[in-house]
Amino acid sequence: MTAQPLQVLVLEDTEADRLFVQDALVGGSAFQFDVRFADTVAELIAKARQVPPDVALIDLCVPDSAGLPTWRAVSAGIPGTPIVVQSGLQDEELAIQALGEGAQDYLVKGRFSHSQLVRALRFAVQRHTTEAALRLTQQRYQLAAEGSNDGIWDWDLHCGELWLSPRWTAIVGLPQDALRDDPAGWMALVHPDDVDGFAAAIMAHSDGLSSHLEHEHRMRHADGQWRWVLCRGLATRDDQGRAVRMAGSLTDATARKQAEERLLHDALHDRLTGLANRVLCLDRIALALSRARRSPERRFAVLFLDLDRFKLVNDSLGHLAGDALLVEMADRLRLTVRPSDTVARMGGDEFCVVLEDIGGPTAAMRIAERIQAALAAPVALAGTEVVVTASIGIALHDPAHQRPEDLIRDADMAMYRAKEGGKARHKVSDSGLHLMAVEQLELETDLRRSVARGELGVVFQPIVALATGHVVGVEALARWQHPQRGAVAPDKFIAFAEETGLIVELGRHLIDRTLSLFAAFERAHPDRRGQLRVAVNLSPRQFWEPDLVSELLDTMHRHEFAPQRLVLEITESALMRDWRQAAAMLDPLRKLGVRVHLDDFGTGYSSLSQLQRLPLDTLKIDRSFVTGLGDRLADLEIVRAVATMAHTLGKTVVAEGIEQPGQYEAVRALGIQEAQGWLFGKPVSALHDIAVTWTQRSEQAGRLPAGPRRTAPVVVAGAALHAG
Repeated sequence: MTAQPLQVLVLEDTEADRLFVQDALVGGSAFQFDVRFADTVAELIAKARQVPPDVALIDLCVPDSAGLPTWRAVSAGIPGTPIVVQSGLQDEELAIQALGEGAQDYLVKGRFSHSQLVRALRFAVQRHTTEAALRLTQQRYQLAAEGSNDGIWDWDLHCGELWLSPRWTAIVGLPQDALRDDPAGWMALVHPDDVDGFAAAIMAHSDGLSSHLEHEHRMRHADGQWRWVLCRGLATRDDQGRAVRMAGSLTDATARKQAEERLLHDALHDRLTGLANRVLCLDRIALALSRARRSPERRFAVLFLDLDRFKLVNDSLGHLAGDALLVEMADRLRLTVRPSDTVARMGGDEFCVVLEDIGGPTAAMRIAERIQAALAAPVALAGTEVVVTASIGIALHDPAHQRPEDLIRDADMAMYRAKEGGKARHKVSDSGLHLMAVEQLELETDLRRSVARGELGVVFQPIVALATGHVVGVEALARWQHPQRGAVAPDKFIAFAEETGLIVELGRHLIDRTLSLFAAFERAHPDRRGQLRVAVNLSPRQFWEPDLVSELLDTMHRHEFAPQRLVLEITESALMRDWRQAAAMLDPLRKLGVRVHLDDFGTGYSSLSQLQRLPLDTLKIDRSFVTGLGDRLADLEIVRAVATMAHTLGKTVVAEGIEQPGQYEAVRALGIQEAQGWLFGKPVSALHDIAVTWTQRSEQAGRLPAGPRRTAPVVVAGAALHAG
């Protein structure tokens, strides 16, 4: 490809000089030039506007201008074009001045050859192009530096000279020339705790141990405050690899560091109260554990606090008042403990205090008492004066605590024991609480699986009509045969199931299992069909399940079990929660013939008016009253009063817990209709064991036995029932 000719615009009014330029550029040069001439400055500028030149060659003396003004007029008229000045010998000084103002070169007429002219024009274009590229690079660098808001520094390591940009000195609030040529002044601004690290980073890069310099440190601003900066740099090296120069940037990192600190603070502190949160609390306990392992004499304690009845404040005064209360409690906690202790909000109304270097349980309890006294002072909330107490659990560190969570767990369990003891108390944890919690957790897990594993079964205890001595019904009782624990006592797992909510699922299973066993027995013994009632217990939680009635109806339908033979045993506490709603729930069942017994009567708080309104058929006198019938007159009178009241209200009575003949005789004498207890038989799993007593004997019909006979016993589930 042929190179484009170089466009040359010549300002020359002398014919001989024109011919010399023409011969040099067109005739005698190996390079291609397109040459145009102008006699005056005005003509040159006009031609340049028509076709911009690559280079201009101008004579300083032309008809419309002479001397240095010629140069100035041309450079202003064709800006951005490289210009070579030629002058006479007497005007050489003017040409040199033009060179100082930006001309690329100058030539003295009569003292340069063709080749020198060609070289001057070509080099002028090259220099101009290089200078333009350099200016563009400098502009880009300046824009980048100013846009990044960084300060620039350049350090000559040999002579020790330091150059700092205006932005560098502005970052530290100093005048532009305050630290010029003074590296020591730079170091004097660095924070004393950071200066060694910064100097080490510079030396590491200077010695070639790091690819570049990068160090974050603090510098003192002119206002006396410390600012965070990030210093970056790169060294240039000589032939031996020694650093001779280092240059780089300085960035103000204060805003970023402050944002990072805020984020870190928010991640480790509670937003509402400003206290440490759970994460930071666990970290402080971990540090205390590490110190205690190194120095066993450095004991510490963890206090777990829960505000008593905090929900009442939220429900009555609103959540804003609840938040204000939490903030007030947090402030009081801060003021009550030492600065070295940690106070944390664990969530909701729960707080934790880590007491460092505590002497022992006595010291921890004194602090707990001080905290309780501080928190119990009245608080003004929403125009109301509120007194809030706290329950506190205390866990003292011992070698068994391997993790922070172990101490939190023990303190939390101790707190719940304190709350169960009446609130506004504190309790020190012991290992037994943990073992009990582990056992309860295992028990809950096993209980959840017991139904699927077939471990949960039903046994039946006979209910005897005292007028005839015959079995008229049975009560279904839950039994759990654990594969490792063996038989688990009902009073242990029933209460636990009630507490955890598992009682609803277990209750459904037991009712279904009971009716299933009855259906299977009656299919095998058709002559026994319909002769026994079955009583099932409903826990308070199960009773108030919204689908209870539909579930019972569905279960009876599936097993073809007549509603008239089903008895629901419900405690006073369950019914009295809302006796009107309870009556509404039971009414459709009673219309179908289902009977309702009030279980454990005498241990609750029923009123006579409520008993009269409730759809009840029978009162079951609690065994605690029956037990004392043989030797306590008061119990006898209580049972007499209950029986009389029940009969007056048109309800029958069942006595539970009959174990001695004297108890049997007493309840018969009081006119109580039915009874159950070990005297008649222990609970058994096979209905066939109870069936042997179903046959009514004609000689007993219509008369009360005088008392349990010692002859001709009838076996009822492994026990002897002596009937007259």
